[in-house]
Amino acid sequence: MGFFYYYSTSRLVVDGLGAHMYDLAVLGHVQRLLAQPYTVPQGVGPNVAPPFFVFALAPLSALPYTLSYFLWLGADCLLAAIALFHVERYSDLSKVQALLFRGTAVLSLPLLVALLQGQQSIALFSICTACFVWLRDGKRARAGAVLALMLVKPHYLPAILLVLGLRRCWRALGGFVGASATLVIAPLPFTGFAVIGDYLHTILRAGQWRDLRQSPASRIVGLRLKLRGIARRGVSRLDDLR
Repeated sequence: MGFFYYYSTSRLVVDGLGAHMYDLAVLGHVQRLLAQPYTVPQGVGPNVAPPFFVFALAPLSALPYTLSYFLWLGADCLLAAIALFHVERYSDLSKVQALLFRGTAVLSLPLLVALLQGQQSIALFSICTACFVWLRDGKRARAGAVLALMLVKPHYLPAILLVLGLRRCWRALGGFVGASATLVIAPLPFTGFAVIGDYLHTILRAGQWRDLRQSPASRIVGLRLKLRGIARRGVSRLDDLR
């Protein structure tokens, strides 16, 4: 999902409808209004982000869409630059290697797509980098606290937490638990406890929303089948000519 969906969901908070951030009817109505004159695929883009992320973006959603998009893009570029700087410094590259690293990073298609679409992947990469840097510097509680921001994509966390547990980084785990509790509790005065149940219910239902006919994988398969059909017709025509 891209920035438009984050913006439209956080717009509910700005309009005093934060408790409905997982209501597909309300969310779809807001998205269709914001997308005009364009259409929203399937009428709605479900919100699978946790409440704290939606509330964190509310200040951006109070601004016009174009301005907020470029602010988000600028923040992503800054985060990517900082994260890549730390990766480069840790790798201890030579001057030539550093130039190649920077060039390939700038020309990386996944990076460019993530930036232009306003995806969360840049922020997630920055969070992981910050966690690693602070763990390396012995600031374990701080590393665990910043890792809590990965709750935006909770399925990435089990492997990382397992490694921290095996390495007995108890202060990091304590920082993670404390920061996670803060992130979960902070939006509740504005949404009520019901939003937690709505979020969990949404996550459990997420697998049912994918329309396989519209997925990139299915389009590739469909293209292959079409090409295969064309090839077979071509072969049959050659046989007829013979």
